[in-house]
Amino acid sequence: MYDDLQRASWASAAVQIGAQEADRWRELQEHGPQAVAQRRRSAEQQARQYSPYSPARLSLTRLSYLLVFGMFIFGVIGALAGGGEEGSGARVVMMIGVYTALAALPLYLAVSLRTGRLLARASALTTLEDPAARSRSAAEYAARSMSQPLYAAWGTVGCLVGGLLPWPRLHISMYQSALADALYRGLDISTVTAGR
Repeated sequence: MYDDLQRASWASAAVQIGAQEADRWRELQEHGPQAVAQRRRSAEQQARQYSPYSPARLSLTRLSYLLVFGMFIFGVIGALAGGGEEGSGARVVMMIGVYTALAALPLYLAVSLRTGRLLARASALTTLEDPAARSRSAAEYAARSMSQPLYAAWGTVGCLVGGLLPWPRLHISMYQSALADALYRGLDISTVTAGR
């Protein structure tokens, strides 16, 4: 079962990546390198206007990282300094650090999952694009259609995992890159960016 899923996943990724390369080659042939590069720069400039974070949410996200990871490290330092001794100051430091980190964990998970969901929605603009829009034959349409769901599903998983990483700059870069790809293809991004 696992082996079959693994093989199907690799096959889907190969088809989708191959299709993306075919799209790039066609665009270069039809429009020329200069026009393609100009369109790409324009899409990237537009995408830089957007972020998965508002200023308030970015501050809240950083606070959650500080509380979870900072206080956990604080607790580890207390443990290494002799936190096993009952009634010692090091044990108090250890307990404060560990319990504060545990108390802040729901906030960290909430902001991280929200970020991952936004990254997944931005990525889905292109990974779930109508295969008919770029297919030039029935065989190509069939290959794109059959490989798309599994490829998009793994993309979603990757975005959700990425959202758990305590790295807002990475999240902003992933979000803007996904939007730039969508804008380059002429797709409507308002469903993702509305209310950001």
